[in-house]
Amino acid sequence: MAATTAITRNDRPGRRRARPRSGALLLSLGFGIVLTLLALPRLAGEGTLWVARDGLLSAAPGPEITPAMAGRLLDMAGPALLAPAFAEAGTIWLRLALEGRGGMDLEGRGGGMTLLPAARQAFADSLALAPADPLTWFRLSYTASREGRFDTAARAWRLAVLTGTFDPQMMEYRLGLGFSLWPHMDAASRAAMERQLLVFWSWGPGTVSELTERDGARDIVRQALASRPDIVADIERRIALRQGK
Repeated sequence: MAATTAITRNDRPGRRRARPRSGALLLSLGFGIVLTLLALPRLAGEGTLWVARDGLLSAAPGPEITPAMAGRLLDMAGPALLAPAFAEAGTIWLRLALEGRGGMDLEGRGGGMTLLPAARQAFADSLALAPADPLTWFRLSYTASREGRFDTAARAWRLAVLTGTFDPQMMEYRLGLGFSLWPHMDAASRAAMERQLLVFWSWGPGTVSELTERDGARDIVRQALASRPDIVADIERRIALRQGK
């Protein structure tokens, strides 16, 4: 009777029969394998990226910082769309160029492209994927300025400011590069310089005055902050105090 009752309950109208789960499990397993395979290029790229960053952050350049490492990053970044990998590849090439290896050919990449042009292209590729990265815009600006592409450098500098106006750690570098690019800036870039000086002065007026004095940029500051004579006067006063005047 008990067995009959159990069967009867399972056969009642509206009650679903238990279905084998093996098909669903196989389907889920298949999806998992496909997703894992799709993720492998990205995981490989991220691993190489971590190694590159460790080398770039070390006090002295290690043997692993080579054009070949940047090439591996690019090979892995393309399929996986890793904007940071393009940026780090560009940073590797820029660092090698600053170490005096700017004439090194990149092992057949880019038809004999040398380090600075390759770095600039890598930064541009990174920004095409992640255009809101102020550090990469700054690196692109700096690289272009080292090549003598000052108009490009000035535009990239402005975009570094627009995508990240307040970055205290970059104040010295950003103002220094901006001062050097001032003669090549259009009206929009000079307006960005004004905003940058206002932001940094509000945060650290003493540092802004020190950088202005160090870089011989008093005339530039006067022009950029023509609408704020009070701030110009403050910077001038701080410089005069340090000079003992």
